[in-house]
Amino acid sequence: MPELRALPILLAILIAAAGFSSRHVSAAELRVVASIKPIHSLVASVMTGVGEPELLLKGASSPHSFNLKPSDARILSKADVVFWVGPDMEVFLTRPLKTLAPSAQIVELSKTPGLTLLPSELERGRSIGEEANHHSHKNIDPHFWLNPDNAKVLVGEIVKQLAMADADNAELFAANGVALIAMLNRLTTELDATLAAVKTVPFIVYHDAFQYFVKRFKLNAAGAIILNPERAPGARKTSRIREKIATGKIRCIFTEPQFNPAIVKSLTNNTNTRVSALDPLGADIPAGPAAYTTLLQNLSRTLVACLKK
Repeated sequence: MPELRALPILLAILIAAAGFSSRHVSAAELRVVASIKPIHSLVASVMTGVGEPELLLKGASSPHSFNLKPSDARILSKADVVFWVGPDMEVFLTRPLKTLAPSAQIVELSKTPGLTLLPSELERGRSIGEEANHHSHKNIDPHFWLNPDNAKVLVGEIVKQLAMADADNAELFAANGVALIAMLNRLTTELDATLAAVKTVPFIVYHDAFQYFVKRFKLNAAGAIILNPERAPGARKTSRIREKIATGKIRCIFTEPQFNPAIVKSLTNNTNTRVSALDPLGADIPAGPAAYTTLLQNLSRTLVACLKK
């Protein structure tokens, strides 16, 4: 179980905390940066009582196409620790981390041991109307935070990395981590109950971002319109998607606030298929410790509202 993999790390830090004789920086000076809101929320929860991390990507911007502002560059240049998913998600950070934060402790969370990682293709290895790419299994879907079991594993890594940067607060980080994992267990139980009534109802998502949530809660996602959010589907694929909608009795198509839903509107004209929005990043959710819980609760409620009869 993911929580069992994370807890030994937290307990080891608690036991070893008294043995740390120094730290990299004082707690008052510790500057922590997180790239996207879900990761920022987990980090903020672990840092409760010590400090608050900075968030880079705010609002409805996409991490696939975001451009750093001068204020963001200044934040990075002063960072002691930076948490990010990795180059498959925050493309905009790949070079700046090397040039602006060369001495910072960079934590690429996609490399966390114990994560359940999935190929980037949603469901049958391809988007609707697209032939399978037999080499694409090498491409990992970076939206792994949408599985709360993965979030528990991330908590252990966040605790470990923060304890390395600020040893005097290692015990508090670990205690916060234990409390956060307990909260994630309660959240998972809640989501299982909320989604139970719509597990078999078919739906389509705009792009390949939700399979961690879909597979964890055993939902019936029939496919994605696109795999690459920067490339619109061609005429042939669009035709196949319309056929899928007509013959597959798709109850809903879900857009995302980070992308233009115009193609979805055209696909659902003169059909009974509903359109709603799922947000994997929590664009409208206030940043902070509660954001991760709110994000997954919102996904669950939106799915139920659209998929129910």
